[in-house]
Amino acid sequence: MQFLDYTALKKGFNRTAKTYKAHAKIAHSTQLILLERLDTLKIKPKRILDVGSGSSTLGSELIQRYPQAEIFNLDLAEQRLQLAQSKRTINKQFFICADAHALPFTSQSFDLIVSNLCWYWMDHLGQAIYEAQRVLKVDGTLLFTTLGPDTLRELRAAFYEISPNPHINHFFDMHDIGDALLKAGFADPVMDVEYLTQDFNGLTAIFRMLQKTGETNYLKLRHRAMTSKKIFKGMRHCYKKFKNQKTYPATFEIIFGYAWCKNIRHLEVSDNEISVPLSKIQRSKST
Repeated sequence: MQFLDYTALKKGFNRTAKTYKAHAKIAHSTQLILLERLDTLKIKPKRILDVGSGSSTLGSELIQRYPQAEIFNLDLAEQRLQLAQSKRTINKQFFICADAHALPFTSQSFDLIVSNLCWYWMDHLGQAIYEAQRVLKVDGTLLFTTLGPDTLRELRAAFYEISPNPHINHFFDMHDIGDALLKAGFADPVMDVEYLTQDFNGLTAIFRMLQKTGETNYLKLRHRAMTSKKIFKGMRHCYKKFKNQKTYPATFEIIFGYAWCKNIRHLEVSDNEISVPLSKIQRSKST
């Protein structure tokens, strides 16, 4: 079943190509943490794939760390890639417009795959993770961040009290991601969760941030008509219970993880559920 409207999603990402970087404070914070964790792995990749690269700020950091490596930036929105490409500083940086569900690379092409806040836009998470495993070399590394189900919990709760229609996108649980990693053939995934809170001076500022970054509701079952003034007024009233003195908080559940690709037979991807013991999914020692 397809939950997301990918036509609207791609349009929204293209529309916000020039405004994303200035408003994406959470993405900047998770990128810094991702890079800190990458530094602890002590690897020397020669070919790197950045899945969901957007404006390629992560790619620029990877170039500084691995100047001899080739960096492949992949994103669904061509206008974000065009903007990143216009700022390219080296010839070893490449830009590919493609879907993470079907990576346009041969098997075992990369030493390292990174992905910062991309996987929650996947309808079929297992397929996207399987594709990452397929294009990684043996003993290659996958390092990622994504958003968990507690993301925007204040806004979700405030809307839920007023309207039954879905107003917030869906997010995968850490254990769902761990299951998908093991099912795809990744070894010893290490998972970790942190909560980041961004304070705003009002609800208008929250919605402006979501609009400028393209992080709006792309669910196929979303209510297509404009939200009524009555619903917005009721939602604003309900949100006040979360208010901190003069600011309105927005919570983001950040899931961090990394895993290694081992020399095993690639597994078939299906929509059937799989039960994996939680003991096989490690927690980061930092928590």
